[in-house]
Amino acid sequence: MEKKSLIDILGGNRKKIKTDIITFAAVGIALIFLGGAFGRKDEAKEVKAMAAVKEEKTDTLEDRLEVILSKTEGAGKVDVLITYKTGKELVVAQQLSEEDTSTKENAVKGDERDIKSSLKESTYVIMENSDGSQTPLVLKEMEPEIEGVIIVAEGGDSIIVKNNLIAAAQAALGVSTHKIQVLKMKV
Repeated sequence: MEKKSLIDILGGNRKKIKTDIITFAAVGIALIFLGGAFGRKDEAKEVKAMAAVKEEKTDTLEDRLEVILSKTEGAGKVDVLITYKTGKELVVAQQLSEEDTSTKENAVKGDERDIKSSLKESTYVIMENSDGSQTPLVLKEMEPEIEGVIIVAEGGDSIIVKNNLIAAAQAALGVSTHKIQVLKMKV
């Protein structure tokens, strides 16, 4: 069997085929860059802005815990620090599109070849708010995982107060006791 070059199979002029290949490659590269340039930056900024707003809510968890724990008998003034393994995660809706194309080419000398390609693309689903701004559609919010809790209390030197504060923090946060530390506040 005789080996044939791509140019022989396509049955064309070398210069024209090279020009066509370069043109197709340039158009493909341009489409890739242009496809990523429109809307992607704004969507990413909006997702980050939403995450920052949600993170502010996490800070209030410490404040609420301080208020509750300071009401514990013997605790006195209380300060709370919560550390996290991860930040809050948002699962954003995406629209997936897939396009498959198949082309059958016949060469002058009777050879055939099938060319198959597929294109997959995903974009964020964006909602328009009543004020005209746009935000991505959030499907689920995943709370950050707590790494540890430090409670500094005026009555932190009492074993009973320590045990009560640890039990309350464990119940409120769902954290195991070995991740909670209670210390005496410096007066």
